[in-house]
Amino acid sequence: MSKSTIVLLMSLTFAGLLLFIACEGDDGAATYTDSDDESGGGNRPPSGDSDSDSDVDSDTDSDSDSDSDFDSDDDICDEQDFSIEFKKARVMILLDNSGSMTEDAGGSTKEVQAVSAITLMVNDPINEDKEFGLDIFPDGSGGFLNSGCGTNGAPPVPIADANAQNIINYLNNSYNPDGATPLLAGLKYYATQANATSAGLYGDNTSGYIVVVSDGSDTCYSGFNIVQQLRATTTELVNNLGIRSFAIGFGSGVSGDELNAIAQNGGTSILTYLQADNETQLQDAFEQIASDIVSCRFEIDEHEEEIDPDEVNFYFNDSEDPVPMDPNNQNGWNWVDDENTTMEFFGEYCDDLKEGEVESVSATFGCPTIVID
Repeated sequence: MSKSTIVLLMSLTFAGLLLFIACEGDDGAATYTDSDDESGGGNRPPSGDSDSDSDVDSDTDSDSDSDSDFDSDDDICDEQDFSIEFKKARVMILLDNSGSMTEDAGGSTKEVQAVSAITLMVNDPINEDKEFGLDIFPDGSGGFLNSGCGTNGAPPVPIADANAQNIINYLNNSYNPDGATPLLAGLKYYATQANATSAGLYGDNTSGYIVVVSDGSDTCYSGFNIVQQLRATTTELVNNLGIRSFAIGFGSGVSGDELNAIAQNGGTSILTYLQADNETQLQDAFEQIASDIVSCRFEIDEHEEEIDPDEVNFYFNDSEDPVPMDPNNQNGWNWVDDENTTMEFFGEYCDDLKEGEVESVSATFGCPTIVID
C-alpha cells in the first residue's frame, strides 16, 4: 500500500469520527449553551476555543458556523432569555356582618376593632403584592323574610388592584353589622355563584384566596353535619376552582370545629383556625395569613418568537441549575393553563419565594425542559 493511500484512509477515518460526534450532538440531548451575551443559565459545555472569551462561537475556535453553539449548524440548543411577569395574589376578605359584631371586646366593639385591623392590613406596604376585595355575610339579600341570612349579593368591594381606599371607605361608611351568621352559605356562594360577580378571584392564571373572619358559629344552616358541609365546600373551592381559604375566629363565641373544617381543608400551610380575642391578636392573625399568601405564579410576556412549551426552563437567582418541571405539582414547576402562558412553582421552590430567599426569577427557551426525576 502506498504512503498516499495510507494518508487518505487515515483522513477518511478521522472525518468519519468527527461525523459520528456531530450526529451524537444533534440528538436533542439537554446540552445548554448561552447566547452571545454569555449570561444564560444551565449547564453548558466547555468552550473548546482558542480565543480569550468564554463562548463557543465562530471567531477563533473550531466551530465553522456563525451561531453560538459548538457544532456545524444551529439546531442543537440555542438558548434565549424571555421575560415573565409576577402574578399578584387575589384575596377576598369574607367578614362577619352579624349583629354580634357590635358587642364589646375589651374597650371597643368587635366591629370597630375589625375595621381597624383590616385597614392596617390593606394599607401595609408588605401587601403590595396582593389585590384585595371585601365581602360580608349576611349581605342583606334574600328578601325581607330572609335578609338576616342572605349571602347572594355581589361583594360590596370587588377585588381590584390598589383597592385599599375603596375597602376603607366601605368599612367606615357602610359596614353596619346586623343579622345572623350564615357562615356556610357565605362560603358556598364562592363555590357556586360568585364567578359572575367576583371574576377577579377566578381563572387559571390567578392565585385566589378567601380569608374568613367570623365571631360565631353558623346560625342559619338548618341541616345536619354542618362541619362536614363546610369541609366539603372548602375542598371544592380548592380542587375545582383553585381558591384557598383561611379562617379567623374573633371573640369567645366562635365554633372551633366549624372554623377548623375550613382551615384544615383550605389548601394552605395554616391548618388550624387563628383565634383572636382583641384587635392586636386580630392584626397578628392577618399578618400571619399575609405572610403565607405569596403568589408563586408567573405569566409569560408576549415574545416576538413562538416559545415551545417543551423547551422552557426557569432559574432562581444566579443558579445554573434550572428548577425542574414537575407534572405532579409537588416540588418544581408546571403549567397551570392549557395555553401554556402561566406557570406556578410548587413545594420547596414556592416556599423559597414566600420566605424571600429568591431575589430573581429568570426564564429561557430553546433547550429541552428539564423534568423532575
